[in-house]
Amino acid sequence: MIRLKELRDDRGLTQEKLAKELTLSRSTIAMYETNKSEPDITTLQLIASYFDVSVDFLINNKQENNMNKFKELRKKAGLTQIEFAQKLNVDQSTISKWEQDKAIPDIQMLVQLASFFNVSVDYLMGREQKVDNNVAGVQMERQTVKIPVYGTIPAGVPIEMIEDSYIEDYEDISADLLRGGNKYFALRVKGDSMLPKFESGDILILKQTEDCESGAYCAVSINHTECTFKKVIKKMNGLTLMPLNPDYEPLFFTNREVAELPVTILGVVKEVRRSY
Repeated sequence: MIRLKELRDDRGLTQEKLAKELTLSRSTIAMYETNKSEPDITTLQLIASYFDVSVDFLINNKQENNMNKFKELRKKAGLTQIEFAQKLNVDQSTISKWEQDKAIPDIQMLVQLASFFNVSVDYLMGREQKVDNNVAGVQMERQTVKIPVYGTIPAGVPIEMIEDSYIEDYEDISADLLRGGNKYFALRVKGDSMLPKFESGDILILKQTEDCESGAYCAVSINHTECTFKKVIKKMNGLTLMPLNPDYEPLFFTNREVAELPVTILGVVKEVRRSY
């Protein structure tokens, strides 16, 4: 019954609260959790039903990577943990715990996840070994859109006005990302100023925006004459465009220069795609 405490903690229940829910004594719950006593089959079924897990899951001490299927489906959908956490209105750390089997979603969340991926709850929890090949793949394919990949961004030109001659390719992204009027574009990294994190040839998926958090990786326009990709560090007296490669010097602009040149954020990196 090692997993009883795990399940109880995930639900935010005290031993006393769980005991009341199951019509048991708190000391009985404590003995189950410390392996000083074993529940009979009727009690096992009661606990399994309450937490909506199988009896096998309760009594199996070996961690089963059930939620690896969730991670696999998330990746097929082209979503990062942060992006998917935003869709579910949960913390990114919660997604991470699910994928590592350190926590289990409650039944309402499992239903929501199953609906999104168009699979059964049993499949998500590892109780079904097979899934229809047309389930996860086809639905997600219908929900993608293509965005242009620019080799360079001409300075002083709004993203929407860039000529097709600058487009090198197209990349698929989830159509959900465009909800609420959000706009995305892609940029191919050229040069080595952002090594080792970003390599020449990497495809950056950027959300179009004119502002960013300090520390974000952004495409930036300078004085309507130059566009660059750098880490943006905001300071009280200005901002720094920081290369990651120490062979390159950072560029600092005062607040006045940012406004008058101007120095303009074009987009913030949301995903990096690399071919091997």
